[in-house]
Amino acid sequence: MGFSAPTRVTEVLIRSGLNVKKGDMILRGDDAEDQALLKIQQVRVAEPLQVEGAKAGMDLAKLEYDRLREAFAKNASGVQEVERARLGYEVRRIEYLVAQNQETQEKLQLERMSARVDKFRVRAPFDGIVDTVNADVGQVVNENEKIVRVVDIDPLWIDVNAPTDDKVTLALKAGAQAWVLCDVAGDAKLALGTVVEVAPTADPASRTRRVRVEVKNPAGDQQLIAGEPVWVRFTQPTNEALKVADKK
Repeated sequence: MGFSAPTRVTEVLIRSGLNVKKGDMILRGDDAEDQALLKIQQVRVAEPLQVEGAKAGMDLAKLEYDRLREAFAKNASGVQEVERARLGYEVRRIEYLVAQNQETQEKLQLERMSARVDKFRVRAPFDGIVDTVNADVGQVVNENEKIVRVVDIDPLWIDVNAPTDDKVTLALKAGAQAWVLCDVAGDAKLALGTVVEVAPTADPASRTRRVRVEVKNPAGDQQLIAGEPVWVRFTQPTNEALKVADKK
């Protein structure tokens, strides 16, 4: 992951091996100028004086128009006075609508500026562990330059090249069980997994297709390291096979 705009790194809030939650800010870029513009826009939106002033003017013009209409009904005012008041009210009403439209544009501008500031933030896309960090404070980085990697290793996904000429693997469907033999610090460990994906196409050269197996991998001394080789089978191991695994 990286910044979505060129910037200079101002904060590195994580290190390799640190657990992060989705949405946690892990890197920050130089956003001083954009922050200042954002604060100005926030003040504009927080104080809608133009809308309030335009509404007050419209309400006042409406009162005057209604007063002259009542007076005209009693022969106490002329046609020109009533028409002038009506036009004055229409002008004030249009000014109020324009002010409302301007307020909407100011709010949209605030959202735009907030999105601009977010370009100088890198946040964790999911709960996981920081794998690598290739950035230091003061370093200038380009747009979308990959400078940090966050991984989620619970559950683990294992992609198996399953032969298509084997009846067992050919009949595999999502939800089927799989048995995974792992080497954890020199000790054999057998984990139960589940088939979550079966590729609809095969590689004609190797006559295999990809089968993805999911294995739970909670934190602890027995947690598996992503990337380590494992052995996968799609039939339940016999007791003899388990004994052989224990000896490995």
